[in-house]
Amino acid sequence: MHRITIVTMTFAATLGCVTCASAVETRESAYGLIESKYKQEANQASCMRTFENSTSVQIGACEAQGGPSDYTSMRQWRLVEQEDGTYLIQNKYRNDMGAGSCLQALPQSTDLIVGSCNGDTSAPLSTKQWRLEGDTFRLAKNLYKDSAPPSHNCARVYAGSNAEIQIGACDAQGGPSDYTSMRQWQFAMFPPPVTPGGMASLSYHIPTTPPITQITFPITVVRAPDAAGYYFAQQYGFSGGSAGYMGVRPRPGGKSLAAFSVFGRGTEVVDTTRCTGGADGGEGVSCSAEHELVHGRKYLLTITRDSADPRVWRGSITDSVTHQQVVLGAYKVPATWGSLFSSQSGFIEYYAKVSSCASIPLAEILFSPPYGSDGRAGSLYAQKEYGRCQGKMNYLHEVRGEDSYFRVGF
Repeated sequence: MHRITIVTMTFAATLGCVTCASAVETRESAYGLIESKYKQEANQASCMRTFENSTSVQIGACEAQGGPSDYTSMRQWRLVEQEDGTYLIQNKYRNDMGAGSCLQALPQSTDLIVGSCNGDTSAPLSTKQWRLEGDTFRLAKNLYKDSAPPSHNCARVYAGSNAEIQIGACDAQGGPSDYTSMRQWQFAMFPPPVTPGGMASLSYHIPTTPPITQITFPITVVRAPDAAGYYFAQQYGFSGGSAGYMGVRPRPGGKSLAAFSVFGRGTEVVDTTRCTGGADGGEGVSCSAEHELVHGRKYLLTITRDSADPRVWRGSITDSVTHQQVVLGAYKVPATWGSLFSSQSGFIEYYAKVSSCASIPLAEILFSPPYGSDGRAGSLYAQKEYGRCQGKMNYLHEVRGEDSYFRVGF
């Protein structure tokens, strides 16, 4: 679901409906232009617009041409988000005039008009509800048309000087005059997609007496989307050297890609099957392996110094219930690097793009205290949120016994 930075208010009051039986809380955007990608690329008039004394909606110039019947507000639209994630698309000119202002599909036609923002028996509310799919350019899918066969439910334009906007198939039908871009729209009121990046962090300390040659990081993914985007990780540092991290990245189908990486010059790949040179765009080694991910189950991420070669470090992840261990890889560090530090930090990251901080998907994660080869559990502290979405991502941290519980997203 796409969300935007908007102000919460009551839908009935927003649209002037004082007799509605059930007003619902909605959010509305600022006003902005809606432009056709196809018309933009053809260097033609490209903006969705309305007209004086008419319910018509067509493509026109993005700037008012002057005169008593052509106003900038005829090209300005705002999005009123509904509880189900759909939007009403409301025209400023029509709204200022106190006339029906919502973009509407006609039940028995492919035409689009602006009409009342309320539903009735002849034009249900779903004829005015739109799903907006995509990032920079979006499909505008009408909710009513989606359920009425044939399922042609996308607002589209046509080639040449044709200024019509109608409902049509969401997929291009092929040929020299039917393109995907004819269904794609740029909504200026949407901010550009953002990558949240780092969102929350915590620090740890283990009481193992140096030299520390092994650390195990217990981690439980309580809830996460069945998709790529999140990374839950713990970092580690080497005395006399650099640092690395290991963690889990949920994937579709109940899987995760567990990562095991190190940063710095002079590091070398040992496990050529699971590891490659380079880490996060710089020098280092990146290792990974796929494994089953059961939500609510504890997994043990372990970094261990090789018993035969003290410069080689190996990573693994173990299911605490089945005890199945998955090897993540191995790398070699410079001879000047020593054992592991007893303290470092972990983090929660969302590396995929979202339409806004408010559209970060919900995740819950439980970090348990790490421990060394002697099994003595450490402690977790300094938990905090940070990053570009700080204060805007539904953050919650709780101490649960010795564990740290985090919730982020919606």
